[in-house]
Amino acid sequence: TPKGFANGGCIFLPRGRYVIDKKITMQRGLRLCGESRESSQLISFISNDSVLQYTDQGRYLQDEIAVRDLSIWQDPSVVATSGAAIDVIEGPILVISLYINIDNVIIEGTYIGIRHMAGAGGGIRNSNITKCASHGVHITGTISTTSMLFENTYSHQNGGYCYVVERGAY
Repeated sequence: TPKGFANGGCIFLPRGRYVIDKKITMQRGLRLCGESRESSQLISFISNDSVLQYTDQGRYLQDEIAVRDLSIWQDPSVVATSGAAIDVIEGPILVISLYINIDNVIIEGTYIGIRHMAGAGGGIRNSNITKCASHGVHITGTISTTSMLFENTYSHQNGGYCYVVERGAY
């Protein structure tokens, strides 16, 4: 596919609760948007994997994905043992090329709230990440994630650290 957002589009989640029992793989350029973080809810019944996952394809600066105006909750009957609510992982080409925007999102009770391994810009805004078994936000990977903005974002009451930056720049 050509450079840019060829695989993208917008998926709108109207008001409601959506049962998630297996990982949702996001494509390049995707925007996942709800009505509001209170009314569009993804309820995870996944114990050992991520809820939303994007694998960075590399060399498509900027491969933007966006998640906004929704919430991701771990159902209390299922204990999360790995994965993340929003998981951005490195692909086969180790070139940071992802621009992620997370805005007006609630995450509660997953293993990790947001794991970001391959970023070149973007931000997490107006969001609340709480009661995760491990870290709230985990910036990690083989190469540095760079130029991330955190604005009006709260991470608290997690089992690990609220924010962990292992390989970050700028």
